[in-house]
Amino acid sequence: MAVMEYPKLPPLKAQKCGPYCYLQTFKNEWVDGKSKPVKGCTKTVASIEGGGLEGRIIWKEEFLEKYPELRELEAYRCKKKRPEGKKRDSYTISYKAKDEMISLRQVLSTKVYLAGHTWVLNNILKDTPLAAALKKVFSRYNRSEKIVSLAFYMYLERTSAVEGYANFADLNRLPWQRPLKSGQCSRLFRSISEEEIDKFLKVLNAEIVRQEEVNVGRINTYYALDSTSISTYAKSLSRADWGYNRDGDELKQINILMIVNQETGIPAYFRAFNGEVPDVSTVMFTLREFARPGINREAIIVCDRGYSSITNVSRFLQTKTQFIMNMRTSFSMCRLLLLEHLQKLDSPDSYNLTVGQHVISITVPYSYTVNYKTDCKVRPPKEKTTLYAHIYLDKGIKQQKADNLTKALAKVRDKMLAGLALNDGELRLAEKFLIKSTDDSGKPCVKMNTQRIAETLLMAGIRVLLSNTVNDPVEADRAYRARYQVEESFTDYKQRAGGRRVRTSTDRTTCGKVFTLFIATAIATMLRFHISNCELKGEKLPVDSDREVLENLKSLRATVWEDGMYYSEVVGKKRELLEALNIPMPAAERFSKEELLDMGAIDQESQEDDEILNTVDDLAVSLLDA
Repeated sequence: MAVMEYPKLPPLKAQKCGPYCYLQTFKNEWVDGKSKPVKGCTKTVASIEGGGLEGRIIWKEEFLEKYPELRELEAYRCKKKRPEGKKRDSYTISYKAKDEMISLRQVLSTKVYLAGHTWVLNNILKDTPLAAALKKVFSRYNRSEKIVSLAFYMYLERTSAVEGYANFADLNRLPWQRPLKSGQCSRLFRSISEEEIDKFLKVLNAEIVRQEEVNVGRINTYYALDSTSISTYAKSLSRADWGYNRDGDELKQINILMIVNQETGIPAYFRAFNGEVPDVSTVMFTLREFARPGINREAIIVCDRGYSSITNVSRFLQTKTQFIMNMRTSFSMCRLLLLEHLQKLDSPDSYNLTVGQHVISITVPYSYTVNYKTDCKVRPPKEKTTLYAHIYLDKGIKQQKADNLTKALAKVRDKMLAGLALNDGELRLAEKFLIKSTDDSGKPCVKMNTQRIAETLLMAGIRVLLSNTVNDPVEADRAYRARYQVEESFTDYKQRAGGRRVRTSTDRTTCGKVFTLFIATAIATMLRFHISNCELKGEKLPVDSDREVLENLKSLRATVWEDGMYYSEVVGKKRELLEALNIPMPAAERFSKEELLDMGAIDQESQEDDEILNTVDDLAVSLLDA
């Protein structure tokens, strides 16, 4: 076999011009000890496909006439490994023998994808416990790549309707590139069993604990506990039931609960449960589950008022779980504490600059039953402990509520004096806060019940955080405010990932689809936390939200063909964004044909091969269902 002779080319330099990149010949000469270009020796001889500094070289015809051996070669401009101490990148040209049949197939199979937004999401997910757990549990038949690709689609397109996924995969760069039809997506969802999800959670938590042991960011680790509901029209789903629907839909629902690390945004626990079960009732089961998937027992659980009850306080204590709970101010315990310490809370001395509110902290003696399952004939043993109650007063909120109530009552009073009809809401206000009377002259009048108004506004602008471990009100406030990020994640789940409707009709499909929606939510949460952490470190992002970040980067292109992939040049605002986010710049990648096939980036040689793969896919699902 003859050895291919590579041509000896003149020195070439790359010249960027807007979205294009050209290769030019050049010649320098030494003048007064300096190297200067010789006029008339600079000539454009080629362009780089895609407009980047790396990629396939397209030679001009006149240059090919001068170096005809280039016609038999595919040429690529590639970055060389930078030696230590050298500041500038250097490039070289690599060659590959051209096979006419392969070359034709390359041209036909070359695809250009939108890639900047998915490049960011890939880097947010890469090297995280979530990515490791997905790879370990769902590696068979490339299911981990398919699940992540569908999660990207749900988050970016704000829908859970998989009918549009094939078109999305045809346009956007994804971990699993081959488009999946709606039937294939349904088979994928059915292949995800509850046993696998349980195994995934155990692997996930093992990875999280390992990461938390290595990367200790703070003394305390906080996990946010929150839940939401998904509505469904389906009549045969076992977990769908009537309950408190957060969207106001008159539909059955499935409830979703998550526990999320408040520093990284990585979820530690996920569960779908019956729609009729209220948030406050899920704590007991969740705490029993707490140890099984290996969740960090030293972490502090932060939960909202939906989970607050005296019973749940006792359950946290019984299971030796550390917590911060936002208590309902209607509880007698909170009202008694406030009445006892109201004067101190309202004092100027209680104002805290860091929190921006009036704050007082109180130690509260508390006793709870050690074992609430004891035989009812025997009095359950009790244990005593000390809780920390942090009471916050926002006078701005209190005054605003007082002004709004006064204005509303004045409007109702004037309507009553004018003999006008009141609507239902106005009638309730009149019954509770207004008193019909007469003035000194005996003329009918309507007065406001100031005592009732004061009682109603007593807890206005008040927040009570109860904890068994955090005695610093500033730390408790910071931890609770960080929890808002998780609430925003559920907004992603419902509004940005299409989680408002489940759009399935069988339990097996629902299980896998809800899990994929959970992965979409987790990725969105991690992105938001990553952006927040960059801002905390002083990075100035030129955009206002995670959605805007992705939109600004979306136009970056990735060109994929039979032996590689490269990205368009990253310049201007896009480069600023990636640098601010501490996301690496995309670079050219070289793949073998087998690697590209494994990631679904190129099609099989024939339709027959594709049909065989579909059959194998169906067989895999049936085996997993068995």
